[in-house]
Amino acid sequence: MINVLQYLQEFIQAVDKECFSDNLELQADPRCKIGLQNKWMANLEILKLQNCTESYAIPFSILALLKNLKELEVRDSDRVEAIFDMNDDTEITEAESQLKILTLNGLSELTHVWEKDTQRILIFRNIQEVAVSDCAKLKTLFPAFLAKSLKDLKKLKIASCENLQDLVEQEETAFVEKFVFPCLEELKLKHLPRVTCPKTFTLEFPSVKFLYVRDCDELGLFQSVYDPMGEGTSSSRLALISDPKVSKAS
Repeated sequence: MINVLQYLQEFIQAVDKECFSDNLELQADPRCKIGLQNKWMANLEILKLQNCTESYAIPFSILALLKNLKELEVRDSDRVEAIFDMNDDTEITEAESQLKILTLNGLSELTHVWEKDTQRILIFRNIQEVAVSDCAKLKTLFPAFLAKSLKDLKKLKIASCENLQDLVEQEETAFVEKFVFPCLEELKLKHLPRVTCPKTFTLEFPSVKFLYVRDCDELGLFQSVYDPMGEGTSSSRLALISDPKVSKAS
């Protein structure tokens, strides 16, 4: 049996103290009664976690309480293996997540952001900005089920994740799928030596205005765009970032 009270107390201990600025009682004693903690979390819009000691940054017992959370930052932990615990028993509805900004930094053991690729993760489809850096064990960022629904994503920044292979999880399929991020305007990829072009689907960013790619040696999709011979990709892929509105930085 999972000790929910222990989960809650350890979660509160990891919260950046500035997140308690509107609740002096919690700031003074994070072990205060559960009712006050629950009310505080239900109204919380910005949450910063540091030095988490659990394998999940947001345990399933906490996830359903964060109904108004708009910005989440998790940083500096060698314990966190996944950010969101999408436990099969978690009672959540897609209307309960307002999360728009997700920042992950310095999570040396992180292997998944969302561990399970099920319909439940659609509660996160309102995300607009994602920034991930220094997460050495992360191999995939977005589960395929969620990637198909990220219609509001505007900024994506990934840096120094040396084992990252895919922006979107690859699935076995008999046909080539297309993932379109219609609102993405800024895409920044830096020091991702293993990230590669998808083999079973295509990625399209029709609204990209700023593109920064550096030290991504296996990412032929973007290298070929700057190839004056135009070799290596289909014309449909070239169109993703060859729009004259794109600002290219090196």
